Amino acid sequence: QEQTRAEIERIMQRQQQLETANTRLQAHAGDIRRSLHDLNLTEGQYFELKGMAEEQLTLKEYVALRFYDAVQPLQQRSAVLETRCRELETDLREHQQDLDTCQENLKAEKQGRSDAEVKCQRLTLELADTKSQIQQGDYKRENYDRV
Repeated sequence: QEQTRAEIERIMQRQQQLETANTRLQAHAGDIRRSLHDLNLTEGQYFELKGMAEEQLTLKEYVALRFYDAVQPLQQRSAVLETRCRELETDLREHQQDLDTCQENLKAEKQGRSDAEVKCQRLTLELADTKSQIQQGDYKRENYDRV
């Protein structure tokens, strides 16, 4: 029974040690998390840190360096894509203006064609009427005696 109590006492002490270590590690993890918030590096800072041996870097500097290595190509690609997007938006606006102009011209041409067709029909009717009048005039001249 004494041996069981001693065993329980050792287990309780070990549990207490583990809980203390866990609390300390959680606080340390929180400190590391807070220190890793600002990982942005300028190009100059990057090259300065890149020139140092990894063993000389703090954890924050090491993570910032790896973060820069991972993010910088993406930022450059993003900048290229944003520029391309702006160019395409400009092209789109220009093409939209061209399309609007062409639609206006098409509308005007359709109206002009419609007007021309109406005028053509009117002139065709006038021509037919004039031909009819000429034929009647010729008939009257040829048959003047009878009319």
